[in-house]
Amino acid sequence: MDIWILFRFALFFALLVLSAFISAAEVAFFSLTRAQIDSLREKNGAAGKTVADLLDRPRRLLVSIYIGNELVNVALAAISTMLALHFFESHGVAIAVGFSTFILLVFGEITPKTFALKYAREYA
Repeated sequence: MDIWILFRFALFFALLVLSAFISAAEVAFFSLTRAQIDSLREKNGAAGKTVADLLDRPRRLLVSIYIGNELVNVALAAISTMLALHFFESHGVAIAVGFSTFILLVFGEITPKTFALKYAREYA
């Protein structure tokens, strides 16, 4: 197998992990109560203060999260399309759209957000 194909597979999975991380961060940050934020600020040192400071400007944080997630998801879709075109030629685009949509929804959005909601304080 060509080294560039292996590189694209690795990049695809790295982008998927990054998408999952960003999606989970969104839910973790915005599901914290004011009491949890204050507790983080007091008990978790610099990391807790950083979380609290980020949540002091929620619009800026949310826009940053959305932009980052969209950039990652577009890059993932592009890599998925390149891989699908390599393996499936003329049907590659249709396969890539279906495959990347399913993978992103399940592993890049729904699953990480579910875990982040359950463990919001730990994740934030």
